[in-house]
Amino acid sequence: MEEIELGMVIHAESLEQLKTVLAAVIGCFDNAAFDLDAGSVLRMRLIDQREGCSAEGTWHGTLTWQVIVAT
Repeated sequence: MEEIELGMVIHAESLEQLKTVLAAVIGCFDNAAFDLDAGSVLRMRLIDQREGCSAEGTWHGTLTWQVIVAT
């Protein structure tokens, strides 16, 4: 078993779009377990979520996960 941190960055044109996508991704992966081609994810747990806007007006959200993987 191995514990890793996994980061995801999601970009959107509006804050509303970003919040919708972030909620969907969190709903799919928080506390999830699933098989991989080689091994499996025993548990994903959201440990950090941040949102921001670039100078160009594009929104971005960053999700950080603690992932326990069995190989």
